[in-house]
Amino acid sequence: MTDTKAIRASVVMAGAILVGSAALVVMRKLGAIDHETSTRLLAASFGLLVAFQGNAIPKTLTALRADRDREARAQACRRRTGWTFLIAGLGYSAVWLLLPLPLAMPVSMAVLVIGIAGPLGWTKLRRLA
Repeated sequence: MTDTKAIRASVVMAGAILVGSAALVVMRKLGAIDHETSTRLLAASFGLLVAFQGNAIPKTLTALRADRDREARAQACRRRTGWTFLIAGLGYSAVWLLLPLPLAMPVSMAVLVIGIAGPLGWTKLRRLA
């Protein structure tokens, strides 16, 4: 993905979240949805943003240069990081949509932290061994 495409995609996603947030506020004020539903949907949209960014990470692959082994490892790292962010973001969204509200915040934070830091920490440990 080129820099222009990445910037455009990020701006579109940010705009979608802003428009979605405004729509949730309007629907809540009109009585179409309650406070809990708007909270859940807004939080789930953040998880989808993380997943969206995770989907974009591997698409920033660069062409292989002289040191093919190093570039191949960098590409594999980007793919692994992308999958990590994608799964963590979808898990975060699922927690907000499915769990009772008092549990959703701590569990969603744990899912996000463990989902992102866990595999990255595992990679570091493997490098040290």
